[in-house]
Amino acid sequence: MPVTSSVIDDVQSIVRICEAASYHEPFLATKAERYGRTPVRRDVEAGSLIPAVEYLRAQKVRAQFTAQMRALFGTFDVFMTPGMPAPAGERSNAPQPFRRMFNVCGFPALVLPDGFSISPPGLPIGLQIAAGPFREETIYAAAAAYERETAWHTKRPALD
Repeated sequence: MPVTSSVIDDVQSIVRICEAASYHEPFLATKAERYGRTPVRRDVEAGSLIPAVEYLRAQKVRAQFTAQMRALFGTFDVFMTPGMPAPAGERSNAPQPFRRMFNVCGFPALVLPDGFSISPPGLPIGLQIAAGPFREETIYAAAAAYERETAWHTKRPALD
């Protein structure tokens, strides 16, 4: 994994809320009451308080991470991870869900059904398949091959 992986969760958070603050600024100035007391409003307001130097530092680390990921992806075709670190709806102490890596560097990824949890029973589990930039066709081919060999995409959880 890239050496910057350990901080990529923080980088993603800083970039996300700063850019959300920039986008939402005119709406908060004229229609703040429509946001209520939501997580969106909290994040947008927090993003407006982050100094530009922190945002630019996060963007520099993001650029380093993306370069490191590009080099890493030059050594294989696809990278498979759990879709999430815990079954759907369950809390996890994992510092960085795998999807965030690809949100930060912009590499394509998809998640497809991969079964159901044992504990607690019956919660959906996903398999994430990622590839390098502009390699969506490789992901689709890997996902199609996986679905040909398994039946998880045809199964539904037992809902009580």
